[in-house]
Amino acid sequence: MKALKRNSALYLEQITSAVAECYEKDEQPSNRALLELYTRMGQCICCQGEKAFIPHLAEMLADRFPSLKGFSLRNLRKMRDFYRTYENSPALMSRAQSLGWTQNAVILECCETDEQRSFYIDLAAERNLSKLSLMNAIQEDAFADTLHVENCSENVEPSCAPVSR
Repeated sequence: MKALKRNSALYLEQITSAVAECYEKDEQPSNRALLELYTRMGQCICCQGEKAFIPHLAEMLADRFPSLKGFSLRNLRKMRDFYRTYENSPALMSRAQSLGWTQNAVILECCETDEQRSFYIDLAAERNLSKLSLMNAIQEDAFADTLHVENCSENVEPSCAPVSR
């Protein structure tokens, strides 16, 4: 494997310590605890910055924590993307951390703007949507439907508005 530079040992240690601490507290960490861990891991991956770091990290985590799942190349890249997406929106990141990882992966994959992500985070939380239900809502473009309804109600002229009696 390619030798890594840029403080990779420091970031590897930070990540392994965070994983160990998360799972020492609880064998089955809560969604919030896992999302906080994944956020920290994503931050370390971004700070380290080398393309070869993620494969190295995946291999090292598999060796160090053989009984734990969820640290595949694909998931580690999603952790990086999760952090990149929300790093400048701490309030939105905190709301995203209230959902499960699978729901967040769907939102990351399917939503292009913070406004869309915010809408679907709230929708998933309010309705306790499963992955499939969330995917259906996104596919049916619930976000655009909500915008259309809001725009229509804002554009109603007073003379056309229904009269309440």
